[in-house]
Amino acid sequence: MSNWRDASDRKKLLGAATVCAGVVMLQREMAQLAPKIGFPLGDGWMRAKTVARLAIVEAVASLGREGEWLEAQGGTAHKVSTLQDLERGRRLEVEEILGSAVRKGAELGVPLLSSRR
Repeated sequence: MSNWRDASDRKKLLGAATVCAGVVMLQREMAQLAPKIGFPLGDGWMRAKTVARLAIVEAVASLGREGEWLEAQGGTAHKVSTLQDLERGRRLEVEEILGSAVRKGAELGVPLLSSRR
């Protein structure tokens, strides 16, 4: 399985406004769930804590800048496993990636609507 931290196409993905907006929505939902399960929300490489509190337009711009930074660092030698699956016409592992969080959110009354699409 690919490591998102080493993915080459992060800049392309994070630079695409519609994809970036989807990532922002997912991050915001996960940020609502995190404290309910005792998970500290931090500002790692995708700046989850910051993205969760910014306006959507600002959050999308922030992730776009992250993609630009990754490209400047030479992070262009690897593709994330989800992109590899998409290119090969394989089933995307949405359930495996988000299913547990969606179920936990439902259990705790935290709707993760973007995650269910």
